[in-house]
This record gives sequence, C-alpha cells and structure tokens, in this order.
Amino acid sequence: MIETLFRQKHALEDQRKLRSKNAKMEKDALSSELELTREQRRASLSQIKEYESVTPVVDAQLNRMRNATVDHVISTIQLQQQSLTYAQIMFSKNQAVNLRSESDIKLTELSRRLASFDDDVAKDLDEIDRQIARIDEDIEDNEGHRHVKVEAPCSGVLTSLTVTLGQQVEAATPLATIVQGNDAVQAELYVSSDAIGFIRPGQPVLLRYDPYPYRRFGLYLGRVTEITRAPLPKEGSQWDTQAGHANPADSGGLSGNVFRVIVTPDHRYVLANGERHRLEAGTALSADIAIEKRQLWAWAIDPLVGVGDAVETAMLGAGSGERQ
Repeated sequence: MIETLFRQKHALEDQRKLRSKNAKMEKDALSSELELTREQRRASLSQIKEYESVTPVVDAQLNRMRNATVDHVISTIQLQQQSLTYAQIMFSKNQAVNLRSESDIKLTELSRRLASFDDDVAKDLDEIDRQIARIDEDIEDNEGHRHVKVEAPCSGVLTSLTVTLGQQVEAATPLATIVQGNDAVQAELYVSSDAIGFIRPGQPVLLRYDPYPYRRFGLYLGRVTEITRAPLPKEGSQWDTQAGHANPADSGGLSGNVFRVIVTPDHRYVLANGERHRLEAGTALSADIAIEKRQLWAWAIDPLVGVGDAVETAMLGAGSGERQ
C-alpha cells in the first residue's frame, strides 16, 4: 500500500514539474496564435473592403450588358461570362465575411484564454499540490501504523522469528523468541499427578532432544530446579498448546491434571559431528527423572514386599470381619 502511495506522489511531482516547464511555451504559443488570428482578420477585412468597392461597378456593368443583349448589341455568351465574373466576386466576398466572423470568435476565445492563462496554471499547480498533500497524509498515517517500536523485555540472543516482513499481526501475538545471554537454558517437563510426589529439586534428569536422536548423539544431564505445585488442567491450559511441546494426553499416556517441572541442563549445547550446537528455544525433548536410589537386592525383593503387604491387608480385613 505505502509503495503505491509513493509511486502516486512521484508521478504527481513529475506532473507538476512538467506543467510548470510547459506553461511558458504554452503561453507563447497562445500569444502567437492570437497574433496570427488578428492578421487573418485584418486580411479578411481588407478583402471585404476591396470586394465592396468592386461589386457595384461589376453589378452596373452587368445590368448594361443585359440591356445590350436585348438590343442585340452584345451576344448572350458575353453576358454569361460577365454573370460568372460577378458570381465569383460575390462568392469570394462571402468567404471573406465568414472568415472575419470566425476570426472574431477565435479572437474572443484566445483573448480570454490568454488573460486567464496564469490563473489557470496556478490553479492546476495548486490542485496538484493538494493531491500531493493528501498523499503525504496517507503516507504519514500508514507509516504510523507500519512502524511500531517493540522493545524486548530483556537482552539476549534472538533465536527465532515467528512473523515475516509486512505481515499483519494482532495484539499480544508473539513476534520472536529471545534467549537471555547470561541465563541458563531451562526445559519444561510435564509430569502426571501420580508421579509428581516423588520429584524433588536437585534430582538428576536425563534429557533426550528430539532434533538430536539420543541413539546417535547421546543423553544429556540436567537437574530439577523448580516444581510447580499447582496442577494444570488437562484441557484449556498452555501445556498442550505451547510450541515445541507435544500434547501429553496424546503422546505420553498422561491423564488428568499435570504438573510443570523446570529442569536446567548442565550444558547449553549439544555435541553433534564434533561441533557444539546451541540449544534453541522451543526445542522439543523428553526426559527421565531419577526418583530414588536403591541397592540391587532392594529391587529384587520389592515384588515380595508388595505381596506381603497385600497378604497382611487381607488377613487384617478377615479378622475384622470375624470380630463383627
């Protein structure tokens, strides 16, 4: 839109320059035409005066020749020749009269145009200036809507742009992602309610980054730094709409409410093909959290302990029934 306005403005500016440049030549041409018309009018007046002086003489001679033809003094052919001469003179006189009339009309029009020429040029230039002024207002209005200064809430590294040049965006639309230069990278994990009770700050976490398959690039260590104790509902919350996170209800088998756990990776990069690749904001990942440590023998007898607890519960239930 604004490019079109600038093109229109430049076209009007060129038109104004051309109008100013051609004004003098047009006025000179108009003056020359006016003078030529005056010369034509003077010539037609001179011809009319000449014809008016000749016409009575030719008319009188024609009348005498008519009388002489009756008396057979001259022939009919001579009378016809004189009549033709008289008709030619009258025709030329009428042409001169018509030319004088046309010259009078043309002189009036040219005189009017020449008298108002400067004012007409000034009006044309003023109209062009008004059009340019209106376009300037439109450009200023568009510039005001086109350029909006958006200040970042913090300093850091711009990692991604979510919009393109010229795209219209609504209020509160994210435009870019900034990773603060001095802050550690943080990962957001979403944990089901049946596992959140075992997670504590400082617990080690094994991170698997989706862009870097762990079978090829390995696992990366991190630590739990924050646990959000307020649950997030299954639907309508931000955990299932944030960029870079899959819907836990669809991919992880989570049900009900979930809790957000913040993990700080030990490194802000991934080693891939001998190079360090910076972790970008929005990178999808999955993780394993080490909830507790046990001896090998404790893992071995854990099923037996569970069976013993179940038997004891059943016996207590039966005894209570007998007492009743």
